[in-house]
Amino acid sequence: MADTDASLPKDLYQDDGYRLTTVACVFSVLCIIVVAARFYATRLKKAQIGPDEWMCIPALVACLALNANCIAFVEVGGAGRHVQTITDPEVLVRWGKCLYSQIILYSFAIALPKLAILLFYLRIFPNSRFKMAVYILGFMVLGWGFGVIFSSIFQCSPISYAWTMSPTGHCINLLAFYRWVSLPNLLADVVMVLLPVNMVWKLQMTVRQNLALSGVFLMGGM
Repeated sequence: MADTDASLPKDLYQDDGYRLTTVACVFSVLCIIVVAARFYATRLKKAQIGPDEWMCIPALVACLALNANCIAFVEVGGAGRHVQTITDPEVLVRWGKCLYSQIILYSFAIALPKLAILLFYLRIFPNSRFKMAVYILGFMVLGWGFGVIFSSIFQCSPISYAWTMSPTGHCINLLAFYRWVSLPNLLADVVMVLLPVNMVWKLQMTVRQNLALSGVFLMGGM
């Protein structure tokens, strides 16, 4: 930790970066366990590995890369500390680079797992109208992903202005961008959770079985 400045309140030297590191580590382990369990279950059933399982691999890599960047955010970028206590300007540059890469990695970590789930839907539900809805949602997820990645890469002109904040340069309204880019992502989540429920209730099962299976899909909203 940097030497304390007597002119600053002691509370400003609080460091909460360990919270982000802990969450990143915990979810990295959970992601690995879930994907490994998926392949293990497929092996137990002696079923052929489908496109949805293969999509889990790049989805896992994207999630692990995002979590690794979160840890780098703390370790080299000073995340979790008040900016007033950071005296090394190079730390702020590294913070800007981590933030720049974070939104790009976030796009992959959001879009790829969604595509894996949609491919799973296509495999278990044969209804043509349902498949059409899944295809439409899949193209929306892809469009969202490419749009966010492109906007994130070219958010500033020149690109390096995103972390150098040199006197010459400008960026888009990042606060508005971060706020509104989450809206279609949230709507896609809601549709993905509710989409299979209607199909479940069309199956020839008891009400109790329908409720149980619907609960499994709705739990995916977590």
